Amino acid sequence: MDIRSRRPLSEVSAPRVELEVTAEGTTLSESDKRRRIWTIYFIGFIDLFGVSMMIPFFPRIAANVGASLTAAGLIGSLYGALQVVSSPVIGKLSDVYGRRNLLLLCYLAPCVGYFMMSRADSVLLLVLSRILPGILKHGQSISKAYLTDITSDKDRRSVLGLFNALSSLGFIFGPLLSGYLADIDPSLKLSILFGSVVFGSNLFIVLFFLPPLKTRYSSSDHSQEKLFSLRSIIDSLNIFKGLHVREMFDILLVRFLLVFAVIMFRSNFPVLLDKHFHSDGSTLGKVLSFNGIISAISAATCGYLSSFYSNPITQVTHFSILLAISLILSTISTSILLLVLCLVPMALATANLRICMLSLLLQRGRENERGAIIGVGAAMASLSRMIAPGIVGVAQEYGSEVVGYLCAGLTLVAVTILIGCFRSREIVSKDKTDKDR
Repeated sequence: MDIRSRRPLSEVSAPRVELEVTAEGTTLSESDKRRRIWTIYFIGFIDLFGVSMMIPFFPRIAANVGASLTAAGLIGSLYGALQVVSSPVIGKLSDVYGRRNLLLLCYLAPCVGYFMMSRADSVLLLVLSRILPGILKHGQSISKAYLTDITSDKDRRSVLGLFNALSSLGFIFGPLLSGYLADIDPSLKLSILFGSVVFGSNLFIVLFFLPPLKTRYSSSDHSQEKLFSLRSIIDSLNIFKGLHVREMFDILLVRFLLVFAVIMFRSNFPVLLDKHFHSDGSTLGKVLSFNGIISAISAATCGYLSSFYSNPITQVTHFSILLAISLILSTISTSILLLVLCLVPMALATANLRICMLSLLLQRGRENERGAIIGVGAAMASLSRMIAPGIVGVAQEYGSEVVGYLCAGLTLVAVTILIGCFRSREIVSKDKTDKDR
């Protein structure tokens, strides 16, 4: 061996342990990719498990510190407003600083916030306990962005569908445990404290079991830790800088209308059961539990059903029509059994539309904008949750069935806009191609 051909020791670097992930997610070994995906699945489940321990009991928590029903509603609205504003910003920061770093913040915030809530003895402390999670708790969105980084376009809908399905299971088991803890401690402090521990466990899992991720359009998570600066964070507040929102406006509008329609129906659902069938709280709980189960199952089928569609627009059209029909049939149902049966196709349509619309958004955007894109989509959903209850309240003055018809109409308007916009794009693209020739 020629000694002169050897490189000096100063030029010899240690083997790199971080893996580069392309947009197609093909450079990770299958075993490593599978391990990362299932880690994200697990923290997604734990995330919604912790959330569902608090949501059903928040009015009681607020009442325990002396808050009125109006004050409790305003605190909930404050949390929603913070989510709308911060979701795109946190998503964009994850594009800059890495998914893992932002996931750590996303689970540190509710861990601290829930602990503060468990110690709150005044309305002011309760409000403060909701501010930090309202700004930083976007674990679901960042987890989806992480999954899109390590999966191919072919597998993405299947992976995201299973993520939604497993995460939804948290809404089934979380309230059960919280209810049991509420029997032990009626003040609910034990339930909320346990919720803090739940989010702390997610923080531990991300820190020790989710490896740093490096993509071809960003630095590794470890190298990004040195790049945090106030200026770059302020720049990220301008979520539209470099983000091609105009190219995605039609999809964002359609997604907003679809989410708005579904949330309106869910807000109206307890009133629909009460006025039409005079059901009690036990019946409502059973129906909602059934809906949670079929929603999880429906989300798990997204990948399989997507394999029958080469064009996602066709899939969105079909499931939007199915959603509209389900909304109308559930509104005119003459029995609880028929109403419950209508929930099955409705859950199937909702789960598939959620994944399809996200896939369309990702196709329109750039690879280095995925976090911001998912964040903007999540902000639109949060905005729908803020506005829908007020619209439902006004519509219910004219009858609960009016809400159902309105929801179906919004769904059909959404799919009409989507089809019209895509046909216009095809015509423009064809004209441009003809001119180039």
